[in-house]
Amino acid sequence: MNNFFDTRTILLCLFSFIASGSVCMQSGYAQGVDGDLSGGPCDSDIYTSDTLFFRATGIGVNADLRRAERLARLDATSNLAANISVTIESIAERYFVEQSDGDSTEYSSAFKQLTRLVSRQQLSNVEIICTQTDYDGEMFTHRVAVEVSTGDVLTGIEEDFSNDPSINHLFDKGLFERVFIEELNVN
Repeated sequence: MNNFFDTRTILLCLFSFIASGSVCMQSGYAQGVDGDLSGGPCDSDIYTSDTLFFRATGIGVNADLRRAERLARLDATSNLAANISVTIESIAERYFVEQSDGDSTEYSSAFKQLTRLVSRQQLSNVEIICTQTDYDGEMFTHRVAVEVSTGDVLTGIEEDFSNDPSINHLFDKGLFERVFIEELNVN
């Protein structure tokens, strides 16, 4: 029974992420496994993304403290990945419009693939910036907030472009940095 509950809880977390992960991140609140938005610790405005950091929050509820912590970390990391991915897609679209080079189809595909790879790689640099655990006598509710530096994401993208000779000559670092910073200021 316990394994079934844990599997179901993880699937609910993943479904919650797929269905509304980016909405949760944009509002600064984590989607709980029961579907409610939480407004507790680690959910204030200081834990939302800004120009210096991509941030996300997560919540995990389980009778076992370690599992609640893992679920919260999974939720937060999924929300962070969604936030980075959405931002990178928006940056890529703006960059192509401003660059308007004639090789857009091949370049666009390679660029999007590299930026997705970079956003996934950046999840290894995630830092936990807030944790809070509550216990109601039966279940642990663990909340976590995580962040990754926007500078790390930008540097990763630029390094990947410089290491890929097939598109390096098409990459305008100055234009990309300007679009990247402008997009962070809009969000």
